[in-house]
Amino acid sequence: MADSTEQIILAGLLKHDNYSSAALPFLKSDYFHDENERLIYDTIHDYQQQYKIMPNETALIYEVLHGKQFSGDRTELLKSMVHHIVNIEVKPEQTTWLLETTEHFCQQRAMYNVIMTAVNIYEGDETKIPETAIPDLMREAVNISFDATIGHDWLNDAEARYKFYTDKVATIPFDIDILNKITDSGVQRKTLNILLAGVNAGKTGMLCHFAAAYAKAGYNVLYISMEMREEMISKRLDANILGIPLDEFSDITHDRFMTKMETVKRKGMGQLIVKEYPTGSAHSGHFNHLVKELYQKRKIKLDVIVVDYIGICASAKAPHGANSYTAQKCISEELRAIAMEHDVALWTAMQVNRGGIQSTDVEMTDVADSMGPVQTADFIMAIMRTEELDESNRILCKQIKSRYANKSDLLRFTIGVDQQLQRYYDIEDSQYAVKPVVKEEPNAAQLGSFGRAKNNAKRLLGLKTT
Repeated sequence: MADSTEQIILAGLLKHDNYSSAALPFLKSDYFHDENERLIYDTIHDYQQQYKIMPNETALIYEVLHGKQFSGDRTELLKSMVHHIVNIEVKPEQTTWLLETTEHFCQQRAMYNVIMTAVNIYEGDETKIPETAIPDLMREAVNISFDATIGHDWLNDAEARYKFYTDKVATIPFDIDILNKITDSGVQRKTLNILLAGVNAGKTGMLCHFAAAYAKAGYNVLYISMEMREEMISKRLDANILGIPLDEFSDITHDRFMTKMETVKRKGMGQLIVKEYPTGSAHSGHFNHLVKELYQKRKIKLDVIVVDYIGICASAKAPHGANSYTAQKCISEELRAIAMEHDVALWTAMQVNRGGIQSTDVEMTDVADSMGPVQTADFIMAIMRTEELDESNRILCKQIKSRYANKSDLLRFTIGVDQQLQRYYDIEDSQYAVKPVVKEEPNAAQLGSFGRAKNNAKRLLGLKTT
């Protein structure tokens, strides 16, 4: 009689440490449907957890039978099964095959168990698990995978490391040269990137520009809005991509709008999905589910995710009643985990506090609510507006944190902005070499904080101060 898959797996666990260390994290007791094989598996698992080694035949038989009141027939059957499993030949060179077989076994049994759970839910026999959990249970079963990697070997993986340094596949470039310059060719996948600004300073506008530019470059982008409705975000994207000023949408003809859309379709671009959630109601669990749904239902593999914005997200793991520091830090960590899990670059935004709203020299300490996201983020750039900057169609940018390059090489700079088209662009005189002067003019006491901010902006632009 041929050995069962379960028996071969149990034999492999007992004989080969490399296999057992790789397989045990994925095996579960309820994958073994025969009660005797399940008992033997549970005994092997518990023994290994306690003693950090596998039992021999004598120890395994003792632990299987110890303290249990089995009939004579079942006792003999268990002894016979243990003896048989211990004597199944599994050679070291068969480890790869055994791992693949075990992975397939886990996937099949997990799916079977989910199907049976779903039946019990619908028949009313299972009341603790809601019907809405069934899709997630099925996805977990399908996505079971034995990850063979055990980390980056600094000495032996030098070739792969060099490829990462020189291959720009992992980097997603901007369409603005000065931003590529400060980030060493663009933002990287598996990173959390944050725009920092005051109220109505252009956070959503710049996030929309990034989303549109990435899509036009062929990248697949998901824009999650927690503040504005989908149609309003799409209007900004339309302005950027179609070249229609925001003020003209109410009067645009159907033919003109659809003609522009057809022109974009012919040129080709990446997928651009906009999804809204009620303010403060959605967290990383919702976002993660959406990303998986896009891939499973529409086969869209995302490159960039934009979450607008971090301050009005909920947290999936922060304890109820957590203070703002804890909540915001949890949210930022959850967003970065999504970026890492799905191999995407993730953009979001944060507000500055009251002291930073009128400042033209925003600092890390001007972050509102929590320093948690600052600690988690890979890149933070502050954007600042004043009347003078608006008059010259510019926005002032300052690097707050960067893991991409030395931020002091190009700490402050300005870029052009077209508010009607929601576009940002390089300008010839970016003024990035000029550091803002923070000392007060002789009449600064009469100007107040807003007046001083205006004077600082004028100095950056080479204009006469008050």
